[in-house]
Amino acid sequence: DTMSGGGKRVTRVLVSLSKNGSNDVAIREFDLVAGDFVKEQPFTIQQTARSRASYKSRDVLLIGSDFGAQTMTQAGFPRTIREWVRGTDIQDAPVVFEGEPSDISVASYIDDERVRGGGIYEVRARILTDKTSRVWVRKVKFEHLLKPNDPLRQGIGEPQPFAELQVPEDSEIDFVGNLLLITLRSDWTPEPGKTFVQGSLVYVNSHKFIKYGPKDRIYHVLFKPKDRVSCEDYIVTKEFLVLSILQDMKPKLEFYKLEKDANKLRLVGMDKNAQIRTINIRSVDPYEGNKFWLTTTGYTEPSTLWLADASKMDSHDKKVIRKTGSEGYIIRKLNALPEYFDASELDVCQRFAASKDGTQVPYFIISKKGLILDKRNPTIIYSYGSFGVSLGPHYGAPTGIAWLARGGVYVEAIIRGGGEFGDSWHEKAMRENRCRAHEDFIAVAEDLVASSICSPKSLGMRGGSSGGLLVANVYLLRPDLFGAVHCASPILDMKRYKAMGGFQSWVLEFGDPD
Repeated sequence: DTMSGGGKRVTRVLVSLSKNGSNDVAIREFDLVAGDFVKEQPFTIQQTARSRASYKSRDVLLIGSDFGAQTMTQAGFPRTIREWVRGTDIQDAPVVFEGEPSDISVASYIDDERVRGGGIYEVRARILTDKTSRVWVRKVKFEHLLKPNDPLRQGIGEPQPFAELQVPEDSEIDFVGNLLLITLRSDWTPEPGKTFVQGSLVYVNSHKFIKYGPKDRIYHVLFKPKDRVSCEDYIVTKEFLVLSILQDMKPKLEFYKLEKDANKLRLVGMDKNAQIRTINIRSVDPYEGNKFWLTTTGYTEPSTLWLADASKMDSHDKKVIRKTGSEGYIIRKLNALPEYFDASELDVCQRFAASKDGTQVPYFIISKKGLILDKRNPTIIYSYGSFGVSLGPHYGAPTGIAWLARGGVYVEAIIRGGGEFGDSWHEKAMRENRCRAHEDFIAVAEDLVASSICSPKSLGMRGGSSGGLLVANVYLLRPDLFGAVHCASPILDMKRYKAMGGFQSWVLEFGDPD
């Protein structure tokens, strides 16, 4: 974008619109400077397919849509990418990338890292499954992104050919400055004698990796998982990377500054203590500053939005790593959802139960302060434990009003099969190991009874969908341990679910009945 100030400012965006919740989307172009939809030769796609689009430059769009035969995958997503020049007929746009019919989709985008001292990367990908992909990248000059007849392209040679990134197909990649960040979903050995474990976040010089491959590169481990410690998310601001780590289901932030000509990340600060809450972080404008949105919520705290600044964690002394509470980086509170029940007399705590194989299973208890341990407290356990879905502290108004405010005890069990501690926590309760999810749930129930919080008579359990299958199985295994079961919209017929239109994900999760 010639109006972006060398990639430092976003001036136009693409807006995807869906009518009546359809997967098919219409795409329209919005001008952030004018504050209105673009009127002169806009990029516009009608709602006829699951279209995907991104800018290559201000006047060139990378677009995947339904252009007729062989242009959509068997999954119903774009199979081809075209380069559409503003003011021309989209049907005349040349195909520049193509996947296979068996792929889920294809993607193409530009990652402009000039604002952080890096280069411009053109990325193409074949999305093979919901967790795997193959990625091709090349480094380009700004002029290479312009339309073919643009005067600025005159005298500029052709860009280098695309190179396939030699990373695991189930990994995720990102460019930050001159760095390539690789998030691993399985162990990776880029060269003999060097292995990075599942769940790690590593980075390497992007230019050398693209040109020469993974061997003889200098790798840095930004995060390495430990028992019940996982990397939840990260964001990038203009000068910082903010890493969200989940430690026993309690999040904490770490702050890294991009240094040495955008070739190194240095730890400058972190949360002093992890808290029982859920957080979400998003950059305000990663091109112009270091501010970010921080959303917090908990079992007794409605969702609250804060404005924060990563640069507040930096220190002039490079040997100092600041350790503070959230006040160290929060600027101010912006807004919060209303409170629907009085939480002042409620207590939230975390405990652990030993499962059948010795695994420590965390769970949260929300109850009245000064809970009397007389085995008579009405108690509900909730869990899900499948498909890698993560639970965690969240504000539930119905639970607070109908249960907690009336003296009930609410328990949330973080059992295997969920994604709370990364892919390994999920995979440990898949298919033939599905019983581990049931054993984890039973261990939590037994611990509650042993702690005199409740008795089997006053203990109930609840689960919906796959969670309904969970509580049904648990009740069949231990009917003596529960006084009530709320089994909502469950999948129960595990011999015939494929005949009822079951998805392939069910087979991957529970096994093939055939």
